[in-house]
Amino acid sequence: MGLLDESILCYEIAITIDAKNVKLYSNLARSLTEKGCINTAIEVLNKYLELDPNNAFIHHDLSLLYLSNGNFLNGWFEYEWRIPCFK
Repeated sequence: MGLLDESILCYEIAITIDAKNVKLYSNLARSLTEKGCINTAIEVLNKYLELDPNNAFIHHDLSLLYLSNGNFLNGWFEYEWRIPCFK
């Protein structure tokens, strides 16, 4: 619908209420990416990894952001987390 600023704000508020909900971080990162704020999306996913460092799905999402941003070293490293995601 093109309401990226509104969706970002809603996800940010929701995270203050439920800070351990992985879907909120993932959706916030996707909204930020769609808006063109890839570095901020990377920060959001890294913040979630502080709560759940072994979340393969977040590592996989993070890998795609790093790769699209030209950070190939971190991108390929994080991409190795894809294996548990697709078992």
